[in-house]
Amino acid sequence: MKSAIIRQQLRNLLSPRQRAQLKAMAVSPPVSKIDSDLMAQFCMPHMCGSESAVLVIDPAAAKLWVGFYETDGKRVQMEWIGTDDPAALPPDIQASLAKIHNPF
Repeated sequence: MKSAIIRQQLRNLLSPRQRAQLKAMAVSPPVSKIDSDLMAQFCMPHMCGSESAVLVIDPAAAKLWVGFYETDGKRVQMEWIGTDDPAALPPDIQASLAKIHNPF
């Protein structure tokens, strides 16, 4: 998140509400490197199970995705914003996300 390039891409991709939502979240575990891709997980403090986000960066393809996850116990919502279709997320990232939240 300290990279000026990533911050600029996030400013271009996310609405002001989404940027504020991501900023309000805390980074969960350290950034994961899965093959050549990077994945950072975020969650709302004291509400990690019901409100979280993930940032995925594919540096080789210069692609970036942010997924916002919310649930209230009755419904589940996953919203993706990115430089490419979330179906294009690298397979190893998809597998990792499936372990965290299903459906991702």
